[in-house]
Amino acid sequence: MVLGVLGVKFRPGHSTVSCAAGVLNNVYRSLDVGGLTGAVFLDLRKAFDTVSHTMLCSKLAEYGVSGSSNALLRNYLSDRQQYIRYKGSLPSPGLSTCGVPQGSIMGPLMFIIYINDLPQIMENCQIAMYADDTSILFWKLCGGG
Repeated sequence: MVLGVLGVKFRPGHSTVSCAAGVLNNVYRSLDVGGLTGAVFLDLRKAFDTVSHTMLCSKLAEYGVSGSSNALLRNYLSDRQQYIRYKGSLPSPGLSTCGVPQGSIMGPLMFIIYINDLPQIMENCQIAMYADDTSILFWKLCGGG
């Protein structure tokens, strides 16, 4: 499976409730066996703007998107210009070296591909993701009592 369950925001029938229910279920299971649970909750600000073009194209190549297809996507992402209007004036554009186009069909898919391997690189914890929100849960079993 190329994409894990990370793209739940972008799939029909899935919501923040689905994700939160899964997290709570795991916490309750830990409590049922006398364990302790620690959690870290992350919310990436402007998440789509954080995507490195170089890393994304590298990950696409790992998933088999190579050659001219990868070059096309690299071209789609590179040399994008952005404008910032301030007090009515529009200065010269700046080049964007990271980020995926927002409002595009490809943007959410590119973001999911970019973060899809997070659960594989985290050890001894459970990752629950909903779009740019991430929960990292850690467990420890306590002695009987």
